[in-house]
Amino acid sequence: MSSRRIALLASFCVLFPTCTVGWFGCADDLWSDALRSSRSRSAQAERFSIEVRERGSQRRSFVFSRGKEFAVQIVGDSFSWAEIHARSALFPYFVVGEFVRPPPKYFQLRNCSGRINASVVTLSGANVSRRHGAFFWRAPSSSRAGPLAFVARILTEDGTVLVQSPILTPLDAQFEHTSCGRDYGCATIGERAYVSVRWRCFREHVLVELASIDLDSATAFGMTTGQNTAALCTVKSSRPLRVSFREYKLTSSRHAFPSKSRNATFLRGRRDSGTATCRFEIPRPQGRLPAIVFGKVDKYGHPSALRKKRLRGGDFCDPSAFPMPHRHSHAKLSATASTEPYPWISMILLMSFVRMML
Repeated sequence: MSSRRIALLASFCVLFPTCTVGWFGCADDLWSDALRSSRSRSAQAERFSIEVRERGSQRRSFVFSRGKEFAVQIVGDSFSWAEIHARSALFPYFVVGEFVRPPPKYFQLRNCSGRINASVVTLSGANVSRRHGAFFWRAPSSSRAGPLAFVARILTEDGTVLVQSPILTPLDAQFEHTSCGRDYGCATIGERAYVSVRWRCFREHVLVELASIDLDSATAFGMTTGQNTAALCTVKSSRPLRVSFREYKLTSSRHAFPSKSRNATFLRGRRDSGTATCRFEIPRPQGRLPAIVFGKVDKYGHPSALRKKRLRGGDFCDPSAFPMPHRHSHAKLSATASTEPYPWISMILLMSFVRMML
């Protein structure tokens, strides 16, 4: 997000109570100076994760619908203090949704940024074991908040840990190009058979959505996650209506073979009317810009005849650096940075969002 948009959001945080001025602005009155001074240890974050399931179901969920309830749980090691809430990925300074009673043992519901029961906090003096009950959370009454994620601040004997859940997207979300360059970075390849991709960064995670108009019954498409690794969606001729996903190791022979890596998370896939769509989450890239990968699937079910087209532009996580370009040929893929959107446009969008949240 650009510095101008961040400044604009910060100014609105003063005026509207649903906005917080930092990533973790809930329950700050319980966050003593001693806790604030304890060092955050990102390496310890691997000890914890946040799992989200539809209430009454054991299956993990990566989509939400309006007003639906979910069971949310911090999974991992024991801890002495924690606070968790949900934020919009498009407007990270806004808290969304609410937790419902009763809270599990060791926890209490708290208001957050003017929203009733928008946060769950550990009771004073509690020591939470690895096994504890789930929090029940109700999704916003409108899906216009866009994708969201749960974020938690956890205190352990080694320091503080910041943890984020996989990104959840609205059930009725559409792959629209109108938000390119504003809410998402976008790129497109091809003249007839082509791949469209859009992405959105949220903290250390990236939500990636791809659509492939596949004239062949067996196709592979995705994005690199490292120099020789990629997260790929595949449609096989044996199961033409199913979109599969996994991480692969890329070879010099333009083939890909399954990898044991588990850095990416599959969120959703679908195929209809000759178009395959796929949604997944990858870690925020470090260093070089990632590349879009596309090709075929061989008779053994492995991606083959792969091509890589690296993105070119500015900051990968700045949507304005990757507005919706014209359709590129297979020989070239680039995106030219656009000018910064007019401040009054951002203001109108933000005011509309605030009115929806209040």
